[in-house]
Amino acid sequence: MKKTFGIGVIFALLCGLLWWSGITFFGRQIVSFYIKDEVVITSALRYLNIARFSYIPLCLSFTFSYFYR
Repeated sequence: MKKTFGIGVIFALLCGLLWWSGITFFGRQIVSFYIKDEVVITSALRYLNIARFSYIPLCLSFTFSYFYR
């Protein structure tokens, strides 16, 4: 169980880091793929620049809640 939990935490950190780095470095390209309106893209990027800091803690929180059930 400890090994499985450790692997889950590692994968959660990698997943959170992947999304964080994707939004940090390629945020405009990702949003522009779905939306063409420049006003909406600017607003989405402002939101994502704040929300990206919650990705890693959120992934860890999901991992802990899953394993503690």
